[in-house]
Amino acid sequence: MLRFDFHIQKIRSTAFPHGLQLRSPRNLDRLITSPVQHLHMASSTHHDHSLTGQSLKKVSLDRLMRFGTPPLSPSKLIESAELTRQELIQRIQRRVNAHLSLPYLPASNPHIKQVMSIYRRSFEEINSLPPIRTVEDNAALLQALVTMVDDATDVIGMFATGFKESKRYLSEEQISSFLNRAIQSRISIRLIAEQHLSLSKAEHSPSPSRTGIVDKKMNLKKTLESVLQFAAELCEGTFGIAPEWRLSGEVEAEVCFVEMHLQYVLIEVIKNALRATVEHHREVTKTTNPPLPPIEVAVAVERPPRVAVNSKETTDRSLSDAEISKSILCIRIRDHGGGIDPQDLPHVFSYAFSTVGSEDKAKDGMHNQADFDRISYGQEELKSSLGRIAGLGFGLPMARLYCRYFGGNLELVNMHGVGGGVDSYITIAVGT
Repeated sequence: MLRFDFHIQKIRSTAFPHGLQLRSPRNLDRLITSPVQHLHMASSTHHDHSLTGQSLKKVSLDRLMRFGTPPLSPSKLIESAELTRQELIQRIQRRVNAHLSLPYLPASNPHIKQVMSIYRRSFEEINSLPPIRTVEDNAALLQALVTMVDDATDVIGMFATGFKESKRYLSEEQISSFLNRAIQSRISIRLIAEQHLSLSKAEHSPSPSRTGIVDKKMNLKKTLESVLQFAAELCEGTFGIAPEWRLSGEVEAEVCFVEMHLQYVLIEVIKNALRATVEHHREVTKTTNPPLPPIEVAVAVERPPRVAVNSKETTDRSLSDAEISKSILCIRIRDHGGGIDPQDLPHVFSYAFSTVGSEDKAKDGMHNQADFDRISYGQEELKSSLGRIAGLGFGLPMARLYCRYFGGNLELVNMHGVGGGVDSYITIAVGT
């Protein structure tokens, strides 16, 4: 079995190459910017999964739905389990190797080291499992997946704290590049693990509209209204007032997608829209309870012509509508909050950037606006999947990353001024 052993080599020979001593700023700079060399990974060959040279693809809806609608037959469930085991070994190993590429001082940060330890433990536990061939083997895998998911809940928050403390040693581009890859990898790992957990659970209580974590008939109006209601209640509890909202367009449409990921993107954008609207109109009117224009949410679903499938394909019972028709979901969220200051606009998608200042502008609310920015969507399922990252400046960049992961984007159209606001365009590839 592959194992990770970490230890400090002799300082002269390894940690500081060529006998480098910390006696000058130049030597310190070389140490800071050099990849980690005091750590190494030794492996044996119980399972050979050293696929670091291979490109690991994003996890698509087709991949998640390849085994069809639950309950799965025992053979299909075991096939799903073995595929899950193999993919996770490859992807977690890739994350460990990525950590080893960090410069010495950032990699030595206690928060970043803690993330490394979490991934190392997950790798060792899953890699120690034999190939899944029986129901009992699958039960052991499920226990390992539950542990992995629980342990990794806060890794993004740990990364945020660790890189905030280490930002003097890395450029903004280096931090963004590393975090983008780390978060994309985490999305893939969580999707794979939670899909198999859900498929195994659905063996006992199947839902006709769901294939694991994928909702094949996700009602957009229900999803939007639940997030808007939740965000409005938070806004009113924080600021004492909250804008109303208006829905238009194809709000009654049903699409095939992972609802909790759309919820995360929506809550981050809507929180910004609500807060900007309240703050801007209080500033303009010089009152604490001004009339507020509504948040406007418009929905459109672009459906390409349905692809004709041949008779051979139609005999495959695992073929889903999502595989036959690929569509683009577009949601525009328009606020009248005065827009984004042009000086801030280039930074809104930067990690750790926040427009919440140190002064409390929400003195008439139950909480301050920093509290509002720290609150995530209330569903435990969403908290578990996305982790606790609110209030760390990761909201918009992570929301955009989620959109891009699923074949879309998050774009802002800014109109700065008294009568201005922001149009946020969320696009995501979905099944219809």
